[in-house]
Amino acid sequence: MSEGELHPRITLMERIIEHYRQVRGVRGEIDVPEWGLTIWVKPMNLLEKEQLREFGSGPRLLAAYVVHRSLDEHGELIFAPAQLQEFMTRADAAVIGRIVEAMNVFDARTPSAEDVRKNS
Repeated sequence: MSEGELHPRITLMERIIEHYRQVRGVRGEIDVPEWGLTIWVKPMNLLEKEQLREFGSGPRLLAAYVVHRSLDEHGELIFAPAQLQEFMTRADAAVIGRIVEAMNVFDARTPSAEDVRKNS
């Protein structure tokens, strides 16, 4: 059996979970020069997407995306959830919008096998 090949007895769900585990390790990089910051982002699962949608729509959801998805180079959240209101009232909406757009582009892209290898 070659490297990366799964045993034939592994169930479909196990293959799905293994794929997600590999993809979950892939991170995207978003440069935010206005803030002197690089934000890292990783793929979300459906539960995480559902939890973010609880923030509604519009500006509150955009701010929640940035607060709850922005990671540092070590994979730790940069912002505290308690900072959501500050983002809504004191952060540049254009910068927030650009960050969320970059996150959405990252989410829409399926990581390649090379991306998975680089991040494992």
